[in-house]
Amino acid sequence: MKRTFYNADYYIDSNDQTGMTVKEMIDQGSELEDLTAVHSVLLLGDGYGVYIPSTFIKNFDLVQWHIEATDTDVDSIKLGPNGEWYWEAWNSLMGKAYSIDEHGLKYHLEQDGDLWAKAYIEYSPIESEEQ
Repeated sequence: MKRTFYNADYYIDSNDQTGMTVKEMIDQGSELEDLTAVHSVLLLGDGYGVYIPSTFIKNFDLVQWHIEATDTDVDSIKLGPNGEWYWEAWNSLMGKAYSIDEHGLKYHLEQDGDLWAKAYIEYSPIESEEQ
């Protein structure tokens, strides 16, 4: 049998150590069972600035992200960045929004300037027969 790894953007270990290949992480003492694969999808670049929340609400499928259109957070975000509860509403929405892709991966919203959809997958080798 052959072991293969999930096709991920990067891996993190239980100490949040990143920036290395799986082999380098193992060489540094990380155990395979401690690795988490991270798959990231860029949704909006940081060029949208303070308008990332309102742009997300206007341009993304809220149903896909399990967000109710009647949610008060959505109403607050629609008011724009000058609204009193804009950032609080955005933080609340990011904490509860999620999307599941066709492969069953569950993505959550994360913002570090850019807005990302990120799925975290615990390490689990896929065993397959070598041809």
